[in-house]
Amino acid sequence: MKLSLLTLLGATLLATSTEALYDKNGPVVQLNAKNFHEEVMNNGHLVAVEFYAPWCGHCQKLAPAWKKAAGNLGGLVKVAAIDCDEDQNKPICSQYGIQGFPTIKTFSPRADKSKKGNKSVGDYQGPREAKPIVDYLLSVQPSNVRFVKGDAADVKSKKSIALDDFLDIDNSTMPKALLFTDKATTTPLYKALSVDFQDRMLFGEVKSSVKRAVKEFGVNGFPTLVVLTPKSGAITYDGKLKHDALNKFLEEYAVPAPSKKKGGKSQKTKTNAEEPNKEAAEDPFDPAVPRLTTQKDLSEHCLDKSGICVIAILPTVFEEDERSASEQADAIKVMEGIKKAEHDKSGRLSPFLFQWVESEVGQDIISKFDMSQDYPTLVAVKPNKNLYRPYVGAWSELSIRAWLDMISNGRLPVWDYKGDPQIKAASQPARDEL
Repeated sequence: MKLSLLTLLGATLLATSTEALYDKNGPVVQLNAKNFHEEVMNNGHLVAVEFYAPWCGHCQKLAPAWKKAAGNLGGLVKVAAIDCDEDQNKPICSQYGIQGFPTIKTFSPRADKSKKGNKSVGDYQGPREAKPIVDYLLSVQPSNVRFVKGDAADVKSKKSIALDDFLDIDNSTMPKALLFTDKATTTPLYKALSVDFQDRMLFGEVKSSVKRAVKEFGVNGFPTLVVLTPKSGAITYDGKLKHDALNKFLEEYAVPAPSKKKGGKSQKTKTNAEEPNKEAAEDPFDPAVPRLTTQKDLSEHCLDKSGICVIAILPTVFEEDERSASEQADAIKVMEGIKKAEHDKSGRLSPFLFQWVESEVGQDIISKFDMSQDYPTLVAVKPNKNLYRPYVGAWSELSIRAWLDMISNGRLPVWDYKGDPQIKAASQPARDEL
């Protein structure tokens, strides 16, 4: 059968256009069944994915704008594409209900870590041009930046934190970045860096109007980036304000990233057995709430720490009173539930240190902090500031978590105290016996 030159030319052009939709070395990340989970789901970044078919005319029309958007968003938002015409990729395209091409979906990290799945999936319905695509993706860009205020009275939201409290978080292990700025909003670059170093470095932003912090750190111009490390103190960045240069600088001081096994699963960095590197990776979450039985326990879990101690006074268990054991166990479950919920919400950013003590050995704590003797009850204590606030309310996860939110946001008054609280047994009260 004879084919005309026009037919051959048309077929050649079609093949060229479909095969070269996206370059492997270009700004658009090419996805497939093997790398989809790692590139899209297994990270804290916002990822925009185009589901396309190479023969689709609208996809071919979109490709230049998609490439341009990816180039403009380099280092800020991951822009990717997956070919739904490939047999290996069809199950993924089916999983996300793709019925037409091109379809653009966004995969955003969930703000509430307690919900199932680590990404929330949305649809982009805006114009198929580079600028509106870029503008939209930057408007939904995730951020781990905390707004650092001069003192607790200025803290008005969960994203805000007092300077002293920010500096106190994991003070002995976690490095912190502070950006002093005169801009009204957080820049996309700083948001992206806060996601790049999630769980490895804390990111705070200080407005030029926070005079106390500006003066304390000797800042003379804006923007100024300062990194605070447990070992090296304060280091001021003086390089180019570009993603790659900033990323390289921060990597020097961040907690080392976990290494990766084959298949994309992470493992903790191996260290010398004789000299373990305690900062190599974040310790796994321990749901147990430690019990305080000695003054050493109190020092280890509270007095020598820089966070907010949440000390529960629980009923003492007596062997001859079976009900007392049940009451204590129920109270411990409530504390463990609160600790888990706080970890799911804030991770390492949570300022709270949970612990409990039996009423018989916690009498000095009860007396010093004006606590109710109707157990269980609790008190919030900030040892490095000698401040406290006793809890008054129902013994339930919901009520206590709402109270802790008010504590962390500075919406409740606190009182000062002198001298360290003590763990010591009270004299055994007389007990009637039959």
